[in-house]
Amino acid sequence: MSSKPQSAFQFYLKSWKNMSEEEKAPFILMAQRDKIRYENEKLEKELKEEEEVKKLQIYLRAYTGGYSAVGLDNGARCYDTVGPITKINEFDEIEQKKWGVKVKSFEYRDKNNSKWTLHHNKKYHIYTKYGDENKIGNNVYTHGTNYNRNNDRPYKPIPKYNICKELPEHIGAFTQHYTSFDNNTWITK
Repeated sequence: MSSKPQSAFQFYLKSWKNMSEEEKAPFILMAQRDKIRYENEKLEKELKEEEEVKKLQIYLRAYTGGYSAVGLDNGARCYDTVGPITKINEFDEIEQKKWGVKVKSFEYRDKNNSKWTLHHNKKYHIYTKYGDENKIGNNVYTHGTNYNRNNDRPYKPIPKYNICKELPEHIGAFTQHYTSFDNNTWITK
């Protein structure tokens, strides 16, 4: 019995294997140019979509630590504010009902234009229910999806981000200082 007939693609593969590097070069160059074209178009589309989401002006802030009163100093609290958010990934309807929140993750770009993701932390949500099935847990967003309460210290906590109710004055990391003799506060970055 004779073997099955080969497809044009199979013949092409055999001839490609037998081609010299010089014969392959123009095709490799075309492939590289097409890859660059594709990446540029993809980035352009992504940036357009991000600009639309940025118009919503969504920022998230986390308490990142601080220190208590020392002498005339009444302590300080440190925060990190990120945004504007460039992409919103939503839960499906079942998960929205389960967690009581629409957004699964937020994406943003830092000052170096690197992309970062903040995930809805289900483990923290479950931890804050304290075993009460009827209570809604706290919805926070963290850089990872894990939560370990033993590592969550009052003065150096795991950064847990919440959506800012108003547009923030300061973006990035900053510290708010307090004094013990008046109500004045000041910010350092």
